[in-house]
Amino acid sequence: MPLATAPGNLRAATLTVTSTADGGAGTLRAALANVADGDTINLSVTGIIYLTSGELRVTNSIFILGPRADALVIDGNYASRVFFIGPNTIVTIAGLTIANGTASGSAPPYGGGIFNNSATLTISNCAITGNSGPGAGGGIFNRGEVGGSASLTVVNTTLRGNSSIYYGGAIHNGGYFGNASLQVVNSTFNGNSAPYGGAIYNDGYSGRADLQVINSTLHGNSAYQGGGIKNAGALGNATVEILSSTLSNNEAVQNGGNIYNDGGSGNASLQIGNSILMSGASGANIRNSGSVTITSLGYNLSSDDAAGFLSAAGDQINTDPKLGALQNNGGPTWTQALLAGSPAIDAGDDSQASSIPGDQRGYLRNAGAQVDIGAFESQPMSLPLRVDTISRTVSGGVRLDFTNTPGAIITVVAATNATLPPSSWTDLGVAAQIAPGQFQFIDSQANLPQRMYRLFAP
Repeated sequence: MPLATAPGNLRAATLTVTSTADGGAGTLRAALANVADGDTINLSVTGIIYLTSGELRVTNSIFILGPRADALVIDGNYASRVFFIGPNTIVTIAGLTIANGTASGSAPPYGGGIFNNSATLTISNCAITGNSGPGAGGGIFNRGEVGGSASLTVVNTTLRGNSSIYYGGAIHNGGYFGNASLQVVNSTFNGNSAPYGGAIYNDGYSGRADLQVINSTLHGNSAYQGGGIKNAGALGNATVEILSSTLSNNEAVQNGGNIYNDGGSGNASLQIGNSILMSGASGANIRNSGSVTITSLGYNLSSDDAAGFLSAAGDQINTDPKLGALQNNGGPTWTQALLAGSPAIDAGDDSQASSIPGDQRGYLRNAGAQVDIGAFESQPMSLPLRVDTISRTVSGGVRLDFTNTPGAIITVVAATNATLPPSSWTDLGVAAQIAPGQFQFIDSQANLPQRMYRLFAP
């Protein structure tokens, strides 16, 4: 999101951070005390900035630019919130990790990593990890105060291992007598937890809360209600739109492993299209209560019956999407590849190819006969997939060495008779890349005569 220079500010200065200390010359805290609207703070340091003097307060419209999320961490030291974003500002934070913040002892006790208080905030190419709070929004609390508005955009970002005692393990989006909007693009939520909304709690309490999730993966989050997302109308209005995304293995003890749509005493609505819902160990993919509206935009794939709500063109229910593990498949955030034979491949909505031209990794959509369903688009190999050598290792391991180094994903099926139909071959899953051009997988029957393999590269 572009940041407009505030009227009257002619200097638009760049302040450079050269120290990882928490106070004094060249530090981030000192830069924040001296910025004006439209300025940029350039973090030219690497390592960890441990906060020892409380949260960092942002009260101007500025850019805060780090080197990379894996190069610089701003650490709350389990003692304070990391960032407070003041009202009526426009702020971008990019290229860093926000970790180990806590809202305990803060007023109000919301947003362990970031409290966005009626401001416009963009988080880009960041990681939000290990933050917690006793109230709401373990990672980020996006709050539209009374009569105010809060806007949060999260792009190319990983939110992992954040937790809240009550609402929104990773993000709480709350229209508290105001308006709050949250857009999530090309991002991954993993291992976040809260009683209500393990990954995201979209809360229209006496106001309005709008959530849009595009090309993103919510995997392995947990809650009492809404392991992936809880959409709560409460006394107001809450809307969720999910497009070309993958929600998988999120768990809820009571309702909605992936999505719980709860109108409460207000209204809650859900629209979903071209997306995958894969249930976890507990909780159905979709559950709702109160005054709710659920609209299928078509071309969704659900591992259960989706409570009967997915019946539009292209929808598939009670179908295993055949997802790979959450891992680095290229791009800025981790994804789940579609394994060989996945019913999501070439089964999506082609209109998405024009409105959403890339998948979560930025790879081109419509690489096959039709776009794929979910956040991951399988890609054809640009080179012939040719194996130079194949060798047996210990304990049923098989190693492949490629003359042409293929991409990072190779899936394997096996048989002892090449004439068997594809459905009769044994799916051995994704081969692990152990070195450039070398992949290894486990086959318990590798010692059988004439054992053969077929390889697939997305």
